[in-house]
Amino acid sequence: MSRPLVAIVGRPNVGKSMLFNRLAGRRLSIVEDTPGVTRDRLYAECEWNGRKFDIVDTGGIEPSTDNEILLFMREQAQIAIDAADVIVFVTEIGTGVTAADREVANMLLRSKKPVILCGDLNVAHEDIDLKNPGPNRGAAGFSDQERGKLGELLAAGFTDSFRHLHPDATGMYSWWSMRFRARERNAGWRIDYFLVSSRLADKIEKAEILMDVMGSDHCPVELDLTL
Repeated sequence: MSRPLVAIVGRPNVGKSMLFNRLAGRRLSIVEDTPGVTRDRLYAECEWNGRKFDIVDTGGIEPSTDNEILLFMREQAQIAIDAADVIVFVTEIGTGVTAADREVANMLLRSKKPVILCGDLNVAHEDIDLKNPGPNRGAAGFSDQERGKLGELLAAGFTDSFRHLHPDATGMYSWWSMRFRARERNAGWRIDYFLVSSRLADKIEKAEILMDVMGSDHCPVELDLTL
């Protein structure tokens, strides 16, 4: 019986190869800050929490380009998408969700494959997602534009896994400023997400924020799916 295949996709230079190496447990894919380093597909066997599966790293997808190299990378990524059982969609934390990300997201949703987006999206979506929405309204991470971009992504066919299971939970945050004893006072923001294609919403078994895990200004988020 063949192992499930997980394809890691996204725009160029967003951390796909770093995630691939982490899951593979060794440095197989070159990681640089230069877009286009990964051009072809790269496969590895993987075991996570007792489950064995294959993963494939892909070159970045540029939705609108006439560059021959970028077109080749997109073709290789499409081959991986077509063969995959599950797609992991990676975005770059510094930029948050971009217009190009939304185009890639729409392309992935059209594949009808299960899609999981995980990362620091650098935006609190609703008032309930940060401790002090009033004074932060319009600030970076809580501007109407940033919240609107995330809203468009959700409207396109993604589900916020945490809010799906915990629609009214308050005081649940994944990031705290290093200043003003913010974590001690739990004056935080929920800006780290697992989004899943909405057809997976009924497969969400668990979606948690592990606020007790220290060591960073962020804490981990957790998602369990039944596929």
